[in-house]
Amino acid sequence: MSSPTIEWRGDLDSLQQAIKYGQDALAATSHDDPDRALQCNNLGERLLRRFKRMGDVEDLQRAIKYGQDALVATPHDHPNRAMWCSNLGSSLELRLPVLHPVDGFNECVRLYSDAWRCLTSPPRDRIHAAFKHAPLLYSSGKFQESSVILEDAVNLIPSMNLRFLKRDDQQHILSELSGWAVTASSMILQAGREAYDSLKLLELGRGTIMGFAIDSRSDLSDLKRDHRSQFDIFHRLRVEIDSPVDEIYLVSKRESLISRRKEAVDELEKTLVFIHSLPGYSGFLLPPSPDILRKMSENGPIVVLNSTHFR
Repeated sequence: MSSPTIEWRGDLDSLQQAIKYGQDALAATSHDDPDRALQCNNLGERLLRRFKRMGDVEDLQRAIKYGQDALVATPHDHPNRAMWCSNLGSSLELRLPVLHPVDGFNECVRLYSDAWRCLTSPPRDRIHAAFKHAPLLYSSGKFQESSVILEDAVNLIPSMNLRFLKRDDQQHILSELSGWAVTASSMILQAGREAYDSLKLLELGRGTIMGFAIDSRSDLSDLKRDHRSQFDIFHRLRVEIDSPVDEIYLVSKRESLISRRKEAVDELEKTLVFIHSLPGYSGFLLPPSPDILRKMSENGPIVVLNSTHFR
């Protein structure tokens, strides 16, 4: 049985070989091995790629099964859980128009919601999940709930750390970032909220892109210049929270790493509260206030055009 949507890209032979290696690795991994969740997730991702290329629904079904197995073997506060919930949700979404499973839509919503709420996961994984979650809520007419999730997701963007990524990956995320702010802004208007709520997210997105791309023009560079010790604390915590998890390290010290990730999240929140109390830093990494936006238009009106498929 095949799907009508077939994607042909890349080296199929290499993908076939990767699937074979993944199957062999999983077969050699015991059910109580801490690596099993990672093996299941990786194999599921490869099968999903082959489904997109070949259209064989059996690959999709197996990808879903391995994704489910990965989650069963993953603690709820594991840093990788958001990514794996999101991966499984994506597979289930692809199955909706093919097999029309009972309650499949609600399961996708639940998975994306769980991913977004996993505070120990890297911010970028949570943000990706939020932008998968919101359109499903929107399609159900839950405009207000969708807009709140996207607003929170955009506000989380400054917590991302892109420095450890390769340049191509950085550019990819920066291009996504612009789209995230635009989408959230549109959803807020669709929910009937104030224009300010929409515009402030566009400005936050623009400012964050500039901050990532041009260090000398960001809140972070100002903090580094004026309050070096607080900058060092903030930077260390942001890197710690948004860095990939070393699975080999998790095998022996998973509990302590997860506990430390929770502590780092709490410490970052407290650090931000302190930074906001510093003179001149009440708006650090926050959207611009209404007064700031009004001041921008002192020399004449500012017109913003924002178009998405939502509005």
